[in-house]
Amino acid sequence: VDERVAAIRASGDLGDTAALPDLLPFLGSGQPRERQACVQALSQLAARGDVAVLARVRPLLADREPAVQEAARATLEHLSDDPQEVRELEQ
Repeated sequence: VDERVAAIRASGDLGDTAALPDLLPFLGSGQPRERQACVQALSQLAARGDVAVLARVRPLLADREPAVQEAARATLEHLSDDPQEVRELEQ
């Protein structure tokens, strides 16, 4: 798990948008740290307003792990181009 988390984080840190499709499956990982790292990497890689990424991240607002919920909230605030959604997330 630690190696996968490090690899996911590195993908985001490197800014390689080609890695985006490879990261998406980690949103459904059974490991909370992998889900959290994936959401954070997507925040670094996805374009603002990327409808596909936003749709995949939104369900994680209800994740059973608070750290994943917080990462999802922060990512949605960063990527959403919908001012109403951002205001709702900030509350």
